[in-house]
Amino acid sequence: LRFDFSHFERVSTDELRQIEDRVNDVIQSNVQKGEDVEVPIKDAMARGAMALFGEKYGDTVRVITFDPDFSVELCGGIHVMATGEIGLFKFVSEGSVAAGIRRIEAVAGSEAIAYLHREMDELSRVRGQFKSLQRPSDEEVSDLLSANKQLEKNLSALRIKALSADLDRFVEDGEKIKDTTVIVGELDSLDMNMLRSLAEQLKAKMSPNSVGVLGTADAKAGKAYLACCVTVDLVEKKTLSAGDIVGILAKKLGGGGGGRPELATAGGRKPDKLGEVLQSTGSVVAELLG
Repeated sequence: LRFDFSHFERVSTDELRQIEDRVNDVIQSNVQKGEDVEVPIKDAMARGAMALFGEKYGDTVRVITFDPDFSVELCGGIHVMATGEIGLFKFVSEGSVAAGIRRIEAVAGSEAIAYLHREMDELSRVRGQFKSLQRPSDEEVSDLLSANKQLEKNLSALRIKALSADLDRFVEDGEKIKDTTVIVGELDSLDMNMLRSLAEQLKAKMSPNSVGVLGTADAKAGKAYLACCVTVDLVEKKTLSAGDIVGILAKKLGGGGGGRPELATAGGRKPDKLGEVLQSTGSVVAELLG
């Protein structure tokens, strides 16, 4: 079952559960189908029959009822003889498909049972990871996620520290362009946060009248990132801006970016062009210097 409807916010888990429980109550009650044919459409509508949006109806209609307080519809389709034949109803997803439009998806009968079996299998695998036959508590899962987040943070810090030697090498290899030192370096597979942190470190290592550009590529994700830093003296004299430099370079990567005059970042979707783009940094700076 897939149903799209207008709604201003996400349907909460509690709301979905209430709907699900109501539907399953009717299923378990084994409500018998009521069928009236050749009913004048005006009479059917007066009885509260639901007409499907976009459907066209004649002067007389077929009315299907499963409990007058639950479901009265105009329909020409095929129906179960009693709700008990459905067996089970289970929501599987709820989400946005467009502005102001939500979508719910559900399964019923044997598909619902198969879905629950898959969910239970997944839960059993999770329990196995916790080496417990009991369902792991919210606190256990939260603690595990927090510990993992801290480990990732520690790993990032160690990697940034290890890359400090690369920054020193980049500074030593800096190129003089019109009395401005241009420092360029490419690093392996970093995320934007790590690249920005390294750019901050590079800025602290740079002498006055310097520009630094660092780049990294993630070929699997199809992305490349840039970070540019400019020393304060150049910013104060309005000679160069990190945002201008990184903006020009990012276009060559098929992307864009921005930030502060002394530190700016950018991303693009042409990681294979990163080396070429970094090599063009000197000419970009020279052009901006005039």
